[in-house]
Amino acid sequence: MYLHGDGGSKIFKADTLDKELSLEKGMNEEEQEGLNELRGYLIDDKLCFDIILTNPPFSMKYKSSDKHEKRILEQYRIARTSSGKISSAENSNVLFLERHWDFLKPGSGELLTIIDDSVLNGENSQRYRDFLLENFIIIQVVSLPFNTFYPAGAGVKTSILHLRKKAGNEQQGNIFMAITNNIGHDDHSRDTPERNNLHLVRQVFDEWRRGEGVKEQIIENEYPEEALGCPLQIFELPGDQFNPQRLDAFYYAPELRNAQATLMRLEKEGKISIRKGSDFNVFAELKKVDTWDFSGKKFKYFEIGDVTIDGTIVKYREDYFPNLPTRARLMVRKGDVLFAKNISSRGTTVIIPDWFDGGLVTTGFICVRPCNHEEALILWNAFESEFFRRQVYYLAITATQPEVRENIFQRDMMIPWPKVEDKRSEIVANARRAESARHNLRCALENATTTIDNLIKQK
Repeated sequence: MYLHGDGGSKIFKADTLDKELSLEKGMNEEEQEGLNELRGYLIDDKLCFDIILTNPPFSMKYKSSDKHEKRILEQYRIARTSSGKISSAENSNVLFLERHWDFLKPGSGELLTIIDDSVLNGENSQRYRDFLLENFIIIQVVSLPFNTFYPAGAGVKTSILHLRKKAGNEQQGNIFMAITNNIGHDDHSRDTPERNNLHLVRQVFDEWRRGEGVKEQIIENEYPEEALGCPLQIFELPGDQFNPQRLDAFYYAPELRNAQATLMRLEKEGKISIRKGSDFNVFAELKKVDTWDFSGKKFKYFEIGDVTIDGTIVKYREDYFPNLPTRARLMVRKGDVLFAKNISSRGTTVIIPDWFDGGLVTTGFICVRPCNHEEALILWNAFESEFFRRQVYYLAITATQPEVRENIFQRDMMIPWPKVEDKRSEIVANARRAESARHNLRCALENATTTIDNLIKQK
């Protein structure tokens, strides 16, 4: 606007996160005048706003090791740890949450911001969520597709967070939520405006704000050629069902909740029992391996990409421990059942064969040690199921590489367990056939490569 001659545009150059709006070295006279004018509005007059719309940078950090940045951090409550000390570093998008709160009118000022999902569900982000719940009323959370910022070269999982500044001791009410799968472009950044979900989400939200309520919607994709992680879902979350540890819409997805309700009905009918990950022996990664005597010993090692979707180990490497990747920290035994914790690899499940006993695998797997082989076969079958994959998708946390951690598996994930004998026998029989097929495939692959090698070696 300034370039177009609009002298009333009120655009200022400043470090927005500096609550003191200090003059910086090297500022020209015009910039100093603008900053002094801004200080008059924000500091002297304490100007507040009805609406703030923002998409702050995610990756910019303020570090206490830098003198200037430490001065900024000291101005923020949200930058203090539980002990009251200033944290060593904070992402700017977290600091902006408090800065926006400063600028909003109490009781009525609203903030709509893009936030990365690690703030909403990350294990190390609880104090940020506590700050939000203490100071804001959550109006809506709209989950955006993974490809939202692909055109800008970023693959961070994000959401639209709509908040209102609290007045007094207000209590959180019901929350409008949506999970979108298309906002106008596909995974290849090709424009698909006719499939943009946000128009419908806005329409339903406007009706909700007028008091018309929300009829839960699960809308399947009409374009199967477009790879989408889930259907469009629009729903209302009752305030009493809200989990302070999870502010992301994925955790409350109707598709997941309906599947869980089906399981609970089947359990009530006596057809299955529902087990949790805590019912099984989950093996953690090796710790302090530098104190172990692995000298002179080679280990087999495979990663998620070395396993086919049906659980066949088609490739592995063998090397001394120091030469293996630092993620080679899960030592497995024959019969262990593994599943990939990463959202992009969900469905990759392995039963460790006898020839890999004592080998190492990547920490990208969760390792479960069953009591016997029959339990291993049922577990493998359960982990391969679409319902289990759906749980991995919706319960995963963080923004860059969402995954299900061991504590989530043990606490939140449901594992359907057959109670009817003929069903259990059928599952075990099918799993045995799959196991036999994997063994035969491995033997065939080895024989084929050996034959070629021998042929080449012939004189």
